Amino acid sequence: RQWVALFKDTRAMNDDVNIKRLAHKLKSGCASLGMTQATEACRELELQPLSDIDIKTIVTQGVTALDAWIAGHPSP
Repeated sequence: RQWVALFKDTRAMNDDVNIKRLAHKLKSGCASLGMTQATEACRELELQPLSDIDIKTIVTQGVTALDAWIAGHPSP
């Protein structure tokens, strides 16, 4: 949530340098969780920081899919 607020503020200011930095950090986390679409969206934001990519929706979809996978694979 903190990242989302920071990202919104940064995007509202058209601060492309910090958008790239935030996208890079998020990309690492998404990649480590196997969230390929979110990882790719972050990569695109690094290249085109002022694009209209809806990163919140894409990441939310990835987290939802991850939650569903975890629910289907209970711990032994």
